[in-house]
Amino acid sequence: MATIRFRAQIGGMNALEKCMQPLRFLFANADAKGVGLAEKAINDYQSSFPTPDLQMVALHILHQEVTAIWDKSSSRQTTFANLVFACIDNRLQALNAREACLMSPNDDDRPTCSSCN
Repeated sequence: MATIRFRAQIGGMNALEKCMQPLRFLFANADAKGVGLAEKAINDYQSSFPTPDLQMVALHILHQEVTAIWDKSSSRQTTFANLVFACIDNRLQALNAREACLMSPNDDDRPTCSSCN
């Protein structure tokens, strides 16, 4: 229920559906050459949310959607889904690392890692 409210509040359902349309097609074909297209769909989806916190929630919702497809998938589709999971997980890890960096500024209140400066 909270997921539905989240989607309605920030318009996430439209962004999620925009992302899932190409992903569904790519899952059906299960072609590893489609990973770049999947990454673009995920990037566009993540970018549609203005803050890292919202991006993290949105990526978790996307992970749930992909899990539902993975549960019903064949071996080739499962392999492709695992590649999509890796992409989502990498983005979540990057957001978590950025958040941790911002929480531990150095003496002059700047983030400690060069990627956040």
